[in-house]
Amino acid sequence: MRMIKGDVFIGLGILAILILFGSQLPRITPLARVYPLVLSFGLLICVLLLLAKTLRRPGEEKGGDKTHNDMKRILLYLVLILMYILSWELLGFLVSTCLFSLISMLFLGMRNRTALIAFPLLLTAVIYIIFVELIMIELPMGTVIENLW
Repeated sequence: MRMIKGDVFIGLGILAILILFGSQLPRITPLARVYPLVLSFGLLICVLLLLAKTLRRPGEEKGGDKTHNDMKRILLYLVLILMYILSWELLGFLVSTCLFSLISMLFLGMRNRTALIAFPLLLTAVIYIIFVELIMIELPMGTVIENLW
């Protein structure tokens, strides 16, 4: 039986995330939907091109265990991204982004404690300033955070 290529799994995983993301778009105001829609459309085109290229290319994957281990890491990271998106409603965008950034850095091998603390906080602060203060787009607060206030 022929093995399905890793690119197909990655493409299908990204498509699943796009579908989940698309299901959340009706909750966003029409003006705020434009940028996510453009990004989603661009990502959809890239995924479809990846799938078409992979399915047209005959042959087996090379690399054996290394490819298998890479696929496990990629699939695990896709699950982390999915959990990040789903956590917005519960924890809010800011807390979720801090946690996701920290977990991503650990997942990718970062062990510098200063960077592990500073980067997620700085990234979240920059995103907050850009979206809330400059563009005036409200970010999800999360039910847990709203109940604390």
